[in-house]
Amino acid sequence: MATIFDSNMSRRGLLVGGAALGVAPILAATSAHAGPKASKASVGFIETALGDHNCGACRMFRGPSSCLQVDGVIGNDCGCKIWVPKIG
Repeated sequence: MATIFDSNMSRRGLLVGGAALGVAPILAATSAHAGPKASKASVGFIETALGDHNCGACRMFRGPSSCLQVDGVIGNDCGCKIWVPKIG
């Protein structure tokens, strides 16, 4: 395996690898915004949370009242079928 100090590693390889690592977070962030949002009905949206599975605890919720995947006004106490827990 080549390391930064290995003479077998080319500068081009380092640049291409570094560029790929730098672009990955940007692609991941933009893919969440790609395409139209789902309707509330299509995700089984409910106004009352299902225990800990509420929108405020979902990775896709963007306070104070929106979601990356669901169209419309979304409260943090609501819930739906596509809930994903926040990391950390």
